[in-house]
Amino acid sequence: VEERQKNLGDPSEMALLSRLHWWTVEYGLIGELDKPKIYGAGLLSSIGESVSCLEPNVKKIPYSIDAQNVPFDITTKQPQLFVTRDFQQLGEVLEEFASKMAFRVGGLEGITKAIECKNTATCEYSSGLQVSGVFTELLTHEDAKPSPQAQRRLDAICAMEELGSGFFLAMHDLEIRGAGEVLGENQSGEIHEIGFAMYTNMLNAAVAALKAGKDIPDLTLPLALTAEINLHIPALLTQEYCPDVHERLMLYKRLANCENDDELRLLQEELIDRYGALPNQSLALLETHRIRLGARALGIKKVDAGPAAIQLQFIPNPPIDPAKIIQLIQKERTIKLAGQDKLSWQKSTATLQERVSALHQLFAKLAN
Repeated sequence: VEERQKNLGDPSEMALLSRLHWWTVEYGLIGELDKPKIYGAGLLSSIGESVSCLEPNVKKIPYSIDAQNVPFDITTKQPQLFVTRDFQQLGEVLEEFASKMAFRVGGLEGITKAIECKNTATCEYSSGLQVSGVFTELLTHEDAKPSPQAQRRLDAICAMEELGSGFFLAMHDLEIRGAGEVLGENQSGEIHEIGFAMYTNMLNAAVAALKAGKDIPDLTLPLALTAEINLHIPALLTQEYCPDVHERLMLYKRLANCENDDELRLLQEELIDRYGALPNQSLALLETHRIRLGARALGIKKVDAGPAAIQLQFIPNPPIDPAKIIQLIQKERTIKLAGQDKLSWQKSTATLQERVSALHQLFAKLAN
């Protein structure tokens, strides 16, 4: 495990930003290097560490952008801490970090970062033209050659110059990807591998994204984020509430297909109309799915909500401005980072209603 942790590859921009946050907001010192004062929330909340951090054996380093290159371990005391000159320097370092991010740098470095992230990115040319997609290749000199598949696409684009060429270009693209007969029996390529039902689901996801004005999702990944939700409360349709096993299976499938709160509310009303008032386990099942829908929009892949605390785990590169998370942590002393992709909230909730309400409050704070 230690060997794997040491060889995780180059950290993402989000990971580097979390390091800056750790060495300032959580474990930051301020003032003179030989006589610093504590301002980090993590140090102030721990009497033991607030004393030991000022001892000579803990190395004091002048704070700078180089703090992004120093990883941290939340399971042990830190062997070094960074001392910022004043609070104005914190903003200066963040601005220096932001000036090197892909969306500001652009050029070769920006495109290289877009390729490395392996997710949908948008490139804007100096003319204002924008191109969105998953970038895979970059030709940097005259002798460079694209891959055979990329060359076939370029040839198809060059050959299409007449009115109505868009349709034929689309058909060429299908042939290159190996789609075969889209509605016929002679399937090949991707359709043959994944099946027609999955292919149409992927197509629907792409069309829905375009209609909503969003980038086409990475279709090599799961079509939708399915968050793992644990409310520490049983969540199911009990046999006493719905005796017919086949009916229960159909209801579970319909619940899984609910894509928004309106569909979920209609299903809840139908359950009450057919079977009566919802028992606590069935209500927990519906609320679990409602939370899952909210988590999907924020890029949250795991929710663990217990009686004493709530913890969220994010996907890589979630659709949330990192600055919002930092502002939230600075504003709410009970909310902290619990790793590079986890957020923890020390919140007591005794009942299902309190737990669900707390989660919706937290989602709203992250979304605003």
